[in-house]
Amino acid sequence: MRMDAFRSSSGPFGPALCAGSSVPREARDLRPRTSSGVFSPALEAGSSTGGLHHVRICKAKGRGGSVAGGVEEVDVIGNVPHYPFLVCHMEQQSDRYSVNSLEELITTAEEILGRWNKADLTWRGQSQYQSQQTRWTLVPRVLREEYGLTFERSTAPRFKQRAPSVLSDCPGPEDYARWIFLMQHHGLPTRLLDWSRSVLVGAYFAVCEIRNEEKAQKERGEKIPDAVIWVLHPAQLNEQVVGVKNILESNDPRVGDLFKLPFTDFGDKAVPVGARGAVAVAPDYVDPRMVMQHSAFTLHGDRTPLEDHPGHEKFLKRITIPAEKKRRLYDGLRFAGIREFPLFPDLDGLARDLESWPWGRGRWQLE
Repeated sequence: MRMDAFRSSSGPFGPALCAGSSVPREARDLRPRTSSGVFSPALEAGSSTGGLHHVRICKAKGRGGSVAGGVEEVDVIGNVPHYPFLVCHMEQQSDRYSVNSLEELITTAEEILGRWNKADLTWRGQSQYQSQQTRWTLVPRVLREEYGLTFERSTAPRFKQRAPSVLSDCPGPEDYARWIFLMQHHGLPTRLLDWSRSVLVGAYFAVCEIRNEEKAQKERGEKIPDAVIWVLHPAQLNEQVVGVKNILESNDPRVGDLFKLPFTDFGDKAVPVGARGAVAVAPDYVDPRMVMQHSAFTLHGDRTPLEDHPGHEKFLKRITIPAEKKRRLYDGLRFAGIREFPLFPDLDGLARDLESWPWGRGRWQLE
């Protein structure tokens, strides 16, 4: 639901309204009502300083709108002036959204595309944004604390040396970019961070752990975390980092040092000049899985999370999926055909896809 569609020459809904003042005719149907259809009184006044806000509207659930019956909360994103019925959270949300279903995800994606003028965006799903110990940052695996540059410079040359013994169609000796993509594909930590050009694929990876999370909750009482979908404007990122407003090809000389870095000993110099920051690069497709997942990547030169880069609000947004809505979105995606086997088109993906269906359980029992 959006409230910023109603504007006047003096701003959203005209001049800001104070508590107790009348609500403009255009917005009356957006006010919370009681079960009897009467607008409920204010529970607590909200306020606004202008701009895009995330607002939670509460309506009383008891008879006659009494607070004793509890409250029902409805999320609204929009330019909202001061109304007596707006309560709870009201924070700046120009780069943050929240969705509860597949339908809301599509609507939000369309809104973000509109704000970024239909740009070619990429999406990254994470099953949680923050654990009890740490924040899940946008940093590739090899640059996280448990790995690091020593690990990278030890494993990359060995992978390159030994891969020909089991793979006949290996990249050329100097094709460093293709070697990095191959390493990433087969699970070796690299300085690549996975994204997808499909919002549905990004959403799948945000909620695909829900069955394991539900099991852990039932057996061990573990809390299911909120999930997050990051939205990246690759061209804006590259314009800010390298001054070029487009996605770089893997053979572009501006990223040559970054791809070569894992195979080169720079001594105490961790990152060569020109190889810092993060850039969006077009992938070399080394497997059908990358095609099915609409793979895209960012290539990182240091450990600075993308969300901590100066000016990140120009190229990065975040969509939150509340924990209690992850199952609903997961089921919606499966209904739409976004499942394990289409995204992992091999026998392992087929086996996992079949295992996730409730064959022999409940209404799916075979006679």
